[in-house]
Amino acid sequence: MMKFSKYSSAGNDFIIMQRDRSLTDLLKKDDITKLCNRNLGIGGDGLLILDELDDLDSDFRMQYYNSDGAEAEMCGNGARAACLFARDKMNLALRNECSGFRFLTKNGVYEGRFRSECEVELGMSEIRDFGKFDLQDLAKNKRVDYIQVGVPHVVIELAEGEEFDIDLARKVRHYGRFQFGTNVNFVKIESDQNIFVRTFERGVESETLSCGTGVTASGFIMMKWNPGLKQVNVKTRGGDFKVYERDGLIYLLGKTYHLFDGVLSDKFFK
Repeated sequence: MMKFSKYSSAGNDFIIMQRDRSLTDLLKKDDITKLCNRNLGIGGDGLLILDELDDLDSDFRMQYYNSDGAEAEMCGNGARAACLFARDKMNLALRNECSGFRFLTKNGVYEGRFRSECEVELGMSEIRDFGKFDLQDLAKNKRVDYIQVGVPHVVIELAEGEEFDIDLARKVRHYGRFQFGTNVNFVKIESDQNIFVRTFERGVESETLSCGTGVTASGFIMMKWNPGLKQVNVKTRGGDFKVYERDGLIYLLGKTYHLFDGVLSDKFFK
């Protein structure tokens, strides 16, 4: 029997488990895909497995798998949900100096802080801006930037009247210059400080209701396009976020919720 919890961060939903050496170490790619399947399993955009660490620098390790079963370097919305799980299900003590946790991912160390019962601020410590990006004939006359926020993201500005284009998103996601593919964000600018973002996620292979790293990438690029801007309010189909700069670091702030707990039968894996 395997215990699990289900969390949602602005519509981006996750299955979260604490590692059980007897079973979660044996999870195969097909098992993860089945777990995330909304008809045959629990359903979710991804799976997180957490390990408590006896480490002065980090409280837990977060492993993240997309719904296609492939491990990813980082997930912003998943990381915020993981902080709630660590507090409420693993009963880890908050660090006094940050009212939150420091944790390991495949991409490095991150820090999450609680700003309210269900609002988590995540320090996005691994941002690499590659600047303007030429998609050649795929996105003519559009402003396009490429950025790494733990995982790769292309940010495309939508002109007035344009809408999310899933066919274009798929083409960009598989664009040959990205060795392992990329996530794709379409940004509609509503004002200097307010944007609406829709994201096609690599590994989910579809649009998700929100994407934490995609929101961060879009907010960061918006601040770059508008020098002096320190905060961007981001709307998604799943909920609202804030992306802001403080002391030279970029932060992502948004709500995340515990939905329910359950137990998987051993027969699920047979």
